[in-house]
Amino acid sequence: MKPLHLATTLIALTAATGFAHEGVQNPTVMARMMNMSEMAESMEVVVNMVRGQSAFDADLAQEALVQLTAHAEATNELFIDPATDPKSEALPAIWDNYADFTARTQATQASAQAAQRALSSLETLAPAVQAIGATCAGCHDLYREE
Repeated sequence: MKPLHLATTLIALTAATGFAHEGVQNPTVMARMMNMSEMAESMEVVVNMVRGQSAFDADLAQEALVQLTAHAEATNELFIDPATDPKSEALPAIWDNYADFTARTQATQASAQAAQRALSSLETLAPAVQAIGATCAGCHDLYREE
C-alpha cells in the first residue's frame, strides 16, 4: 500500500469511528477503540500537513506525534485481556501471536518517537509519516477485520 494511500485510509477510519463505537458493550473493547481513534486523529493532523491540506506547524506536528507515541505505548496493555464485543474489529490472532502484536505496536511507538526527534520541517515530516503509516498498516493487515 502506498504511504499516502495508507494515510487516506487512516483518515477515513477516523471519520467512521463514531459509527463503529455505537453499541459497544464491553468497556475494555471501548477503551481499545478509543485509543485507536485517538491514534488516527493524531495521524490525521500530520497527514494533512504532508498533503498540503493544512499548513506545516512544527509545534502542532510535534504535539500530534507525542500523542501518537503515548497511544501506541498504551496499546499493548489495552490488548492484554482478550475481551470481545460484537463491534470489535480485533482478530483473535492478536492473542495467538501476542509477541508479534506487541512488537508491531512497539515499532509504531518507535517510529513516532523517531519522528519527534527528526521533526524540523515538512521535508522531515513526510518520510516520518510514511514510516509510521507502514507500521500501522502492518499491524492492521494481520490483526484487524477489514
